[in-house]
Amino acid sequence: MMMAKKWALSLFLFLFHGAYLSAQQSFAKVDSLIGLAQYQMALEHLQLNALEGEGGYLRQAQIATALGNSPLALASYKHILDLDSNHVKALNASARLESQRANYRQASIHYYRLHEMDTANPYYLKQLGALSLKRGSIALAFAYFNSAFSLSPNDLELITNLSKLYLEMKFYDQCDSLLRKGMTLDSGSASLIMLDIQSSYRQKDYARMDNALNRLLRVQKDSSGFFLRNKGIAAYHQNDYQSSIDCLELLVKQEGPSELVLFYLGLAHRDLDQLEPASQYLNQSIEESISTQIGTYYLNLALVEEERGQLGKAIAAYQEAYQAKAKPVILYYLAVAYDQYYQDKSPAISYYQRYLKDAPDSDFSYIDYAQKRISELKKRQHFQAGGSPKPKGN
Repeated sequence: MMMAKKWALSLFLFLFHGAYLSAQQSFAKVDSLIGLAQYQMALEHLQLNALEGEGGYLRQAQIATALGNSPLALASYKHILDLDSNHVKALNASARLESQRANYRQASIHYYRLHEMDTANPYYLKQLGALSLKRGSIALAFAYFNSAFSLSPNDLELITNLSKLYLEMKFYDQCDSLLRKGMTLDSGSASLIMLDIQSSYRQKDYARMDNALNRLLRVQKDSSGFFLRNKGIAAYHQNDYQSSIDCLELLVKQEGPSELVLFYLGLAHRDLDQLEPASQYLNQSIEESISTQIGTYYLNLALVEEERGQLGKAIAAYQEAYQAKAKPVILYYLAVAYDQYYQDKSPAISYYQRYLKDAPDSDFSYIDYAQKRISELKKRQHFQAGGSPKPKGN
């Protein structure tokens, strides 16, 4: 009886050892195929030999990921997590795959589990911050990035992300402080320099903006669309109108027109008293407009048309501007234009009166003129012939 038991145990060990060797040989074959990027053959060999357990599922997940079969990869990692819920490699890989599939909530669950397991690791907090942004939670993203930054204050990716959030929240001092720190760590970071440019622009610090643009040109070695657009805007605000036109016209040739670029081209030509191209560009900016700034575009077009002596076109543009942004001063401009353009002064009087009704107290010079002009026009009104529009009626 004892001999039979010993024989059975020996047979079991022999078979187990043989199976172990066979599995190891199969794993070696699979690893060899993976090394040669023969992923489909590796998967077939893995499945043919029914290789399971942690080693089998890890290889199957690796192969499935390479083949773009994320459902199979995730299923393989789930098998591993069923065996060990704290398997770090499986959790990390699952989180990355879920993020790639835009399943940001599930990816966050995996990264939060990893964070709980390793609270001193800023990487997981950083990933949670990035996923929070994708889920539309700026406040949560800020909290995660801040926590990660406290653990890793020289992480340039964190500095960049936090700077973006501070800029978005208009906390310019905090943004600029982080940008200075980041550019001390990496003076050649184009992303940090571009954030510096955006922060300068929003704070209307055009000299600093121009300096940052020059640094960006030294880093990038070419004039990108971002560079030309911002260089043109900075040049305009520093009264270098021709340089602004040169940059922005080159940008239009490279990338086509956009409402903001056309608007600045119109302004720059206007400030150089080149009223014909100013009118053309401002009209184009209106045609391209999809933003809330169309009222501003119409207002500047109206001013240009008035300077060109095209009062009919100016009146039409003022009316569009007022429809888009009902500012009292536009009523004043309309009143003056109607006053100059029409013999019938009734519309001009009406616009002067509408302006006075809504005018802010600070517009004292306009208010004074409107009141006096109404008085003059009413006294003369019974001498006027009403009706048809004629240029420069008195």
